[in-house]
Amino acid sequence: MAVTLNAAAPPQLVPLAMAAAGLTAREREVVALVLAGLATAEIAVTLRIAPCTVQDHLRGVFRKLGVADRYQLTAGLLHRPRHDPPRGGRPTITTRSVRVSRPSATC
Repeated sequence: MAVTLNAAAPPQLVPLAMAAAGLTAREREVVALVLAGLATAEIAVTLRIAPCTVQDHLRGVFRKLGVADRYQLTAGLLHRPRHDPPRGGRPTITTRSVRVSRPSATC
């Protein structure tokens, strides 16, 4: 009998990473929509919540995954990041930092 092991692809790993980080069901919904390319306003309409609530969920996600913004979130979940040892029992996604200028949030 032969056994073949293949590396898991990002679509298989994303739910595992989100569960390991302790994301809530709503945070997982928001992350899925971010990964699908939706903007904050589009996520708010889709989930029938306020844009500021979307931002609150994203702040929680960023804190739990140890990323600074949705760019690092996407890169970390979809592009096979380098993982550092977990801090405080939660996985940390390490990505290269890219500085992008954006207008300040109003929430």
